[in-house]
Amino acid sequence: MAFPTFTSKAITCSEEPIDDTITSKSEGGYSQTRPRNTRQRRKFTVKMILSDSNWITLKAFDTTVGGWTIFDWIHPTTGVTVQVRFVQRPKNDPVRISGTWLQSVDFVLEQA
Repeated sequence: MAFPTFTSKAITCSEEPIDDTITSKSEGGYSQTRPRNTRQRRKFTVKMILSDSNWITLKAFDTTVGGWTIFDWIHPTTGVTVQVRFVQRPKNDPVRISGTWLQSVDFVLEQA
């Protein structure tokens, strides 16, 4: 399944690494650490301005995939397709721009 394509692009798309470190403490007071995964996963915080029709499309997509389904998402700055899932599902805040109501939308994605 693929993330819907919209006419407007993301306003911001910050990304940060997910800390997958496993730490085991010993009785001697030292600790051993190792990575949980063989690759570094990332978390993406996305903000967009959408029209009402695009917001309805995103809500329908969210209803279908929820926070449990992995889907393909194209990173807005690199153009690379990443497999992700919603960590924080889309939420909107209506804003009035030039006499038209638009939806300020933000959500958080986690690399699968």
